[in-house]
Amino acid sequence: VMLTKTFSPQKRLVNGSRGIIVRFTKAPCLPVVKFLATGDEEITIPLDEWVFYSTATTGGRAVELGRRRQIPLQLAWALSIHKSQGMTLDCAVIKLDTIFEFGQAYVALSRCRSLDSVTISSASHNFRTAIRANPKCLKFYEELDDAAVIHTKTHE
Repeated sequence: VMLTKTFSPQKRLVNGSRGIIVRFTKAPCLPVVKFLATGDEEITIPLDEWVFYSTATTGGRAVELGRRRQIPLQLAWALSIHKSQGMTLDCAVIKLDTIFEFGQAYVALSRCRSLDSVTISSASHNFRTAIRANPKCLKFYEELDDAAVIHTKTHE
């Protein structure tokens, strides 16, 4: 599962923290989670309440439209590449068929601690269409290389 709000910055339990539900409390029925950031410590996740107000006021006071109570967790057995950015994963199955942006394959492939824990799932196996760099970035790096060569030659 993944936290959907910051719960305890001191324990590094922030929006996006991942863990495993190990059990539920009895009353009230709440999930007890072992998070990757907290090691063996088990954390009970309480209900969170959101109150929705009208933008119009009545007598100078905002009108409450409703309340929602929920557990701030979501399933995390699958993540978008965008959501996984900045995470370190123990393992991943990466589907390259859906890559649509320059550099996206790099972000996906660089999430895991080791390439041994990466499985690439692709129907076409045409990696040239999935793994590509932005031409502007390539040009920038070529210009850096050229500038380095010129700089080196002037100081010989």
